[in-house]
Amino acid sequence: MPKEPLKSIESLRKKIDSIDYKIIKLLGERFRVSYFIQKYKKARRIAVIQKDREISHLKSLLKIASSEGLPKRMIELIYKRIFSHSRRVK
Repeated sequence: MPKEPLKSIESLRKKIDSIDYKIIKLLGERFRVSYFIQKYKKARRIAVIQKDREISHLKSLLKIASSEGLPKRMIELIYKRIFSHSRRVK
């Protein structure tokens, strides 16, 4: 992990808060897109769960995570939970 220049704890916490806000906004966007994908699949009678796609996408994400120095297991758990909830979006 790159070293953050020494700053006050308050400025670092504000940075974390800003990052968390962006993560939540992106998750909201992701779930909205998931909703439309489900509508598309249902209209065309395509299986909602496509395990091959999830596995392939997860492998790609794990490569990105590795290049960022993130624990693969953490990313795997996060994305499996996201995939699970994405399938339940109504």
